[in-house]
Amino acid sequence: MKYRGVRRSSFLFQSMMNNFVFLVLPFAVLFLPERGAGLLFVHNLGIILLLWTLCVPVLQGENRDKEKDLLMELVKNPGIIATISAIILVLTGINTRLPAAITITMDYLGAPTMAIAMLVAGSRIAGTGLKAVRIDPWNMLIALIRLVLVPLILLGLSLLVWEAGWAGSETLMIFMLVNIVPVGVFSVSLANKYKASPELMAQSVAFTHVIGAGTMLAWLLILQKMPFFP
Repeated sequence: MKYRGVRRSSFLFQSMMNNFVFLVLPFAVLFLPERGAGLLFVHNLGIILLLWTLCVPVLQGENRDKEKDLLMELVKNPGIIATISAIILVLTGINTRLPAAITITMDYLGAPTMAIAMLVAGSRIAGTGLKAVRIDPWNMLIALIRLVLVPLILLGLSLLVWEAGWAGSETLMIFMLVNIVPVGVFSVSLANKYKASPELMAQSVAFTHVIGAGTMLAWLLILQKMPFFP
C-alpha cells in the first residue's frame, strides 16, 4: 500500500493489536463460567508485554528519538513497570500481604483507564463522523487482516497444536476467542501519546467493531465445530 510516516506506523499497530480484554471477557465467561476470566487474564499477560515492548516502538515509528537507547526507553515505560511489578507481586504472593490501603489505592488508580480510553476514542469518532465507518482501502484492509486473515491463520495453527497434543482445549479456546475480535479502543489514546494518527485509529476502531459484529458471530459458529471447543 506504500504507507509512510504515521499512516504506516498506525497501520502496523492496528494489524498487530486488538481488543483483547473487555470484548473477549463475556465470551470467555460464557463458555468457561468458572475459569474463563482467569484464563483470559493469564493469556493476556503475554499480549500486554508485547504491547509495550514491540507495538509501542512500532507505533512511535519515525517519531521515536533514534539517539535514545530503546532498551532504556522500555525500562522507563510506565506500562512495562506496572505490568512486570504486578507479575512479581502475584508470583511471590506479596500482593496478599500488602496493606489494604495500598491495594485499594492501586485498584482506584487502575479502574478508570478503560473508561478514559473509551471517552478519548468516542470523542475522536464523533469528530470524524460518518467518515469513521466509510468503506475505503484503509478500513477494509485492516478489517480484512484483523477479522479474517489473522483468525484464519491462527485457527490452522490451533488445529496443528491440538493434533500434536501441545495444548489443551481451554488454552486453545481462549487463544481463538482473543483473536477474533476487532482492533483495540486503547489504540486511539496511545496514538495521542506517541504522536501517531488518532483519527486513523478512530476510523479503524469504529469500522472493525461494526463489521466485527458479523464476523465474530461467523467465527463463533465455526469455532463451535472445532475439536478443541466445548
